[in-house]
Amino acid sequence: MQNTPTYAKASEGRQNLSEEEKFWGPKYGSIYPALEESEPYQKLLAQIEEFVDPIQGEKWVDLGTGSGALIDIIWNKSKGQISQLVALDLTDVMLEHLKRRLPFLKPEPREGQIKLIKHDLSKRLPFEDEEFDGVTASLVLTYIENHEGQKGIEALKALFSEVNRILKTHAQFVWTTPKYKVNFTKVFLASWKAILNPKKLKNLYYGPAILRYALKIQKKGKKGDYQFLPEEQFIKILENAGFENIKVEHSFAKQAIVFSSTKKQK
Repeated sequence: MQNTPTYAKASEGRQNLSEEEKFWGPKYGSIYPALEESEPYQKLLAQIEEFVDPIQGEKWVDLGTGSGALIDIIWNKSKGQISQLVALDLTDVMLEHLKRRLPFLKPEPREGQIKLIKHDLSKRLPFEDEEFDGVTASLVLTYIENHEGQKGIEALKALFSEVNRILKTHAQFVWTTPKYKVNFTKVFLASWKAILNPKKLKNLYYGPAILRYALKIQKKGKKGDYQFLPEEQFIKILENAGFENIKVEHSFAKQAIVFSSTKKQK
């Protein structure tokens, strides 16, 4: 019998969604899984998989989990021997996507081994100091406009400090972000095989729909609402937040940066 993972139900109705939930929630969330089928996204996941190294008995968290592709990666690389895997996201629709994919994990998760939490990353992370052996976050952290009263780059710095707080010494932090002056149209053009897949004609709608959202994200990056910074600036912020052993790769049709680092010893 399949264990039911812990799932934090939302109490509010659609009329009470925040502006961020409205943007990332029902409509975008309904089409987001189609992005996973594209070749650029698959290459991005492959690079993340190369970096992450969860082992038996560790506890990891995926921030802004989306439809849960990184949960699959962490679970599979640990061969299901991870102590606990926490998935955190702002929206119900993304958590529901993840909930539907959990029964396909092998080996079958034990009760409580995978925990789903609804949380706004503009707020302090709901975890104890040095609770985790690893943190992942893909295409999410640089979208956070405010964090605990800080805005812009200062919000990003504060969020990185929060990630540092919840990590154990020498624990791993793997995350991705759109690059400086990102051009998501290149990702769209590189996704033509998925968009034109005759077995999935709905992608003819999903592809352009995702691009429309991506261009909105791109515009917010150009305005400075989102922090799509030069690579060197990200590295400096990471170092100042207490991270070392920083490794960098480029993926997602060369429109995203993948970072791996570890928490410095105090």
